[in-house]
Amino acid sequence: MFSICINAQDVLTFVGNDAKLTVKSGALVYSGGGWQNAGTGKVSNEGDIMVVAPSSGSDVFDIASTAEFRLKYLSSTDYGQLYISGLDQTTKISGKVVKEYQADANNGSDPTVPDVGVGRQQVALPFYNLNIADLKTIFPYLQTASSTLNSSGRFNYASVFRWNNKQIRFDQITDANSGVSVGKATDYYIIPRRDANNTIQWNASSAVKDFIGTPYSDNTHGTDNFMLDILDTGYIADLGSGGNKKNIYAERYNSYVNDPFEDATVASNWQAGGNYGKNLSQFANPFLTNIDLTNLKTTAGVLNNIRGIAYYGTTNFDWYYADQPGSGGYTGTLYGKGNIVQVVVSGGVIQGGDVEKEKMVIKPMGEVMVKFNSNAAAQINLNDARSFSQDPRDPSDHGVANKGVSIPADKIIKQVSVTLYNADGKEVGKTHYAVSPSAITGKEGATMQGYVEDYPIYTKEEKVDGGEDANYTSQLYINEANETNFKGKKIPMFINFDAPATMKFEIFEGGQKIEPGQQLSEGDFYIENANNIVTKINSGDSIPVTGSSYGLYFGEPQGATLDAGSAIKNQTIIAKKDNDWVVRFSKDWKKAKVEVYSATGQLIHIKNDVNTGSDYIIPMFSNVNGVFVVKTTSETGEVVIKKIVK
Repeated sequence: MFSICINAQDVLTFVGNDAKLTVKSGALVYSGGGWQNAGTGKVSNEGDIMVVAPSSGSDVFDIASTAEFRLKYLSSTDYGQLYISGLDQTTKISGKVVKEYQADANNGSDPTVPDVGVGRQQVALPFYNLNIADLKTIFPYLQTASSTLNSSGRFNYASVFRWNNKQIRFDQITDANSGVSVGKATDYYIIPRRDANNTIQWNASSAVKDFIGTPYSDNTHGTDNFMLDILDTGYIADLGSGGNKKNIYAERYNSYVNDPFEDATVASNWQAGGNYGKNLSQFANPFLTNIDLTNLKTTAGVLNNIRGIAYYGTTNFDWYYADQPGSGGYTGTLYGKGNIVQVVVSGGVIQGGDVEKEKMVIKPMGEVMVKFNSNAAAQINLNDARSFSQDPRDPSDHGVANKGVSIPADKIIKQVSVTLYNADGKEVGKTHYAVSPSAITGKEGATMQGYVEDYPIYTKEEKVDGGEDANYTSQLYINEANETNFKGKKIPMFINFDAPATMKFEIFEGGQKIEPGQQLSEGDFYIENANNIVTKINSGDSIPVTGSSYGLYFGEPQGATLDAGSAIKNQTIIAKKDNDWVVRFSKDWKKAKVEVYSATGQLIHIKNDVNTGSDYIIPMFSNVNGVFVVKTTSETGEVVIKKIVK
């Protein structure tokens, strides 16, 4: 990374009339005081800009109304970021910046327009005192005049909403109720992509859009801008049996409330004494930088009282506009069935679920949910989690919130993660099985579970002596069992997908990946196929899918028929992972060469001596569609070739 450091007093970085400053991708500009764009001065930032000033003094961040400070969007992993620290929000920061934004996917679909993503987009609005006029400058088609419970008001295609954590509902943003600002920076919004006539106005996943507003600092008159108060979560005690009570807008809770850490199929879980939807905070990234979820910290201690963290990746959000027949009330928002990223906390550290590094960073404009164990008074300071990096910081780094946290021995999680791929190498689902000495076997008292619906791959609740507990129908994304009393017993795993092709296994301990060739500190995971053949799992292994029912074990099951090879064949695969195509290497490969060819056979990318210890992200030129051929070759000459249609 190329860096520029400027260190002086007063207004340090001055971009004057007609001047233009371009910060390229990968560059860092650090200003040890203020920043000013005057006249028609322009900043085009593709990299990272830090403005750090003492809380006292004359330093300011000031962008003239005729000037421009633009945070560029180049790709889903390459975008300009801005970090401001020390400057008082109300007296030292003035003017507006332009944040270019493109979503990774359009959220939701409308049942009146099948298979077309024209719902409301989940976004943050990380700008200080953004009002309705400002919002309608960005989205001129918004309906903010009426809140009546009909198609002219709340259920208009062009109405916009803000999530209310305490009351567990979406509140409409209207001219009458918005006040000075449409909300706080940590608020989570759903913004329509179409106008009142149901005409699409914004395709969030294919077009870069300008969001304009005053950026946030960490120095404010109050901490609402970047502090989450746990007391503001899950206020309503009883959502009705199965969630059948209604909110003040006549929307049934079960039509829109989503809690991936609780079992929605247990009707009493929604009622007083149950935990569904309780102590759950949905919030947005309040800054124009990434936030590192592994670096969250509460005022009660590092990750204390946090049960889990989750967010959804793609088309997960729908909105219905009318009373559904027989429902006795309007439906509201509806979360989709997959594309979830979910982790659980044990011993004060994120250890279970999607603990891969790249999953733990939330980009600017992104949103996330946190489930707490209780509503004991505490706050989360999101300012501590700001980061330019796409990867979480190492816990040993200076300043990291969980630096030096020692996981109690009985809280250390061992986990196997199973990823399902289709015939084209695209990831279609994932499930996790986690054990620890203090984990709970069975349903009652379990706190490290994660749930999905109609998912391609999942486990089911286990009986104490192993196998499926038929009393529960829920599908588990994360399943826990006790490392000692459930050793050698079966966790039932199912595949519900039309054309599954391959399963890939990764093993973790204490939240850290076990690399191919390495072993857990103690014990092993095993998989059982439909023919009751049991095979030891090594991290990085892959197998073809040959059935729809499997068993996962920690510890070798007694009396099992072990596969003669005692290990699964390891393969190199080229697969779709989130928004990228990657090469996942066999543990037998030491070095590799990766080549990318166009459909005409032209070599457009080559990388020699690729480290095979981790996935290699194939540069697919995000703005170019077409057919590509990827070829990867091991140091021994083994070749894997795959055609990719993008």
